[in-house]
Amino acid sequence: MARKGSTKVRTGCLTCKIRKVKCDEAEPCCKRCTSTGRKCDGYPQTRLDLSLHEPIHLNMTDSSGDEVRALAFFRQMAGPALSGHSESYFWTNVVMQLSHHKPAVRHAVLAVSSLYEQFQEVSKSTNVASTNLFALRHYNAAIKELRLARDETVVLVVCALFICVESLQGNHQSAIEHCRSGILVFNKADSLTVWARDHLLGVFCRMGVFPFFFGCDASSFPCVAGLIPGSSAPFSSIMDAQSSLDLILSASIRFVRCSDKYRLGELRQSSIPESMREKQDSLVKSLDKWQCAFSNSRKESGSDLLTCCLLQMKALVVQIWVNVALEQSEMAYDQYVDRFQSIIDLASQAALSRSQQSRPRPSFIFDMGFTPLLYFAAMKCRDLSIRLVALSFMTTLGVARETLWDLSTMYRVARRLIEIEHDIDLDSPQNPLPRHIVLEERRVKEVLLRDLEFRRDEHGCKQLWAHMHSIVWRPIDELVTQSEWITLS
Repeated sequence: MARKGSTKVRTGCLTCKIRKVKCDEAEPCCKRCTSTGRKCDGYPQTRLDLSLHEPIHLNMTDSSGDEVRALAFFRQMAGPALSGHSESYFWTNVVMQLSHHKPAVRHAVLAVSSLYEQFQEVSKSTNVASTNLFALRHYNAAIKELRLARDETVVLVVCALFICVESLQGNHQSAIEHCRSGILVFNKADSLTVWARDHLLGVFCRMGVFPFFFGCDASSFPCVAGLIPGSSAPFSSIMDAQSSLDLILSASIRFVRCSDKYRLGELRQSSIPESMREKQDSLVKSLDKWQCAFSNSRKESGSDLLTCCLLQMKALVVQIWVNVALEQSEMAYDQYVDRFQSIIDLASQAALSRSQQSRPRPSFIFDMGFTPLLYFAAMKCRDLSIRLVALSFMTTLGVARETLWDLSTMYRVARRLIEIEHDIDLDSPQNPLPRHIVLEERRVKEVLLRDLEFRRDEHGCKQLWAHMHSIVWRPIDELVTQSEWITLS
């Protein structure tokens, strides 16, 4: 059945009917599906049962006042915010509808809602979050119910909610392990309906990216099955463009992590296999095709401009990253100053668009937003003026936490790295700014944070500190680690 306010899709392939979009009805597979990496599930002979799309009204009689309030907060605030710049239907409709009659989903939603509201308040202050007993109780109840669940859709939806729970609490390893488990379940699931698989594929595709930024490598982390490369056909919507780019990003980050051992690891003195070069070329071509398709189909509007800017920034970051992935010298990034400038130009457009919007910026999103993209520009572009603008836009466009990417941490690390590489003190700005080229031996290849701990400042307030390890190169082929303590709050 059609969602309220939408038009029923009476013809077309199963996938387009489920997504409520117009199908081009091409044979044997519709181009609207294949252009965005989706599997076209063909054309039905009989009407597909989509009863889950019909809103189910929750019976509140068995709910406590706190639970009713938490469910309302998720529906009105947390759910719409979690999607970030992605399609919100999964969080605002699928999750909410399942929470009405699936206890495991309901308890997990209550935990996320309570933690989101708490995080929203804490992110506005310097206070440290206290133990949330309401969230803990419902998290434990969700785990208990999940042990009894046999419905794979329920298991996967709850898994996504569990990742939210751990991300909101900053528990990196637990969030990653839930992500790993969810992808393994998804890959083996054989009872998922076409409807469920279509919605969950996008969620787990995006979910399968962030672990690679927090210590996972391609050999130890599973790949989401069923990802089909997109085509160069123009996109019919901004969300189709996003889905296509998500597939390329997923493949690109795996490639970059596979290349780490040739750049920083035990194989850095070995020749690079031809297969790695071929994979690199393939990804570069995919990104070029995406850019071409996006340019040919781009239709900016007020509501889409922010997302358009984000997607183009993401594509530029991935292009730079893939192109230099097999280069050992940090000087390779200097070839892409024009693309770094393009990232800043897009960020400027996004900031203007954001300033014209009345809705408040969320405190947490379950997606990659602007923060890691601007962090990349601030870290890897050695043009000081571009770096400083990227740093500034992090606070303008970034969200307090994007999955596990923490804005405060990334801002302070990037700021300190700029000071180290340019030998300046940003608290005492120089005029004019130094214009010299940063030498290879001053360039930081990687930054690792260890030994997080709270300390009290002179006013008795708690501050989070970390041991920052900066990896730099020294002739001849020597990697040296420089360490110092920095405050993250």
